[in-house]
Amino acid sequence: GGQKWNPFCYMGLGWKGEKKGKKGKAKEAQYESALVRPERLKNLGGLKNLGATCYLNSMLQCLFFNMPFRTGIMRLSGAGAAGVEVPEAVRGNHGFKPILELQKIFSHLHISRARSYDPREFIEGLKLSFTVQQDAQEFMKMYLTYIETELSKHSNIPVELRNLVRKNFSGKYAYCTTCKECNNKS
Repeated sequence: GGQKWNPFCYMGLGWKGEKKGKKGKAKEAQYESALVRPERLKNLGGLKNLGATCYLNSMLQCLFFNMPFRTGIMRLSGAGAAGVEVPEAVRGNHGFKPILELQKIFSHLHISRARSYDPREFIEGLKLSFTVQQDAQEFMKMYLTYIETELSKHSNIPVELRNLVRKNFSGKYAYCTTCKECNNKS
């Protein structure tokens, strides 16, 4: 069987990692703080489809389940001990509105017991059409670029938050060619 506490195991199916011993319990505690427990998943609400917005809704829900990203976005609200005070001049800037709307969406998905949340203000803030289907990957790339650009404009936002997108969504390619004759790698 699977391990419901393991982030590489979807609802107890799939990946069969280490057994639950001392190491397993330590890993469980580590993952526990970063994941929504499976029993909580049955009560989550969703996002209202406003026409041709299913691509957008699915990407927003993917972003919601990226815990380090969600935590960073929520820190921008200034709420709580870990919050970052974002000056009203920045928060009132029209360009920052889609980030604030993302916070509202994340808050709803995390706390609300309502069946769905209407992402209309988020969509309008990005000047997207409700009636035009977009490619989900293109939307994700566009929106993450938008967030990265907007956060980088404000020097009063801590560097770790200005680099939030790069830290969570970038990687490096590495190519290695191995000679079948001598096993030399280059």
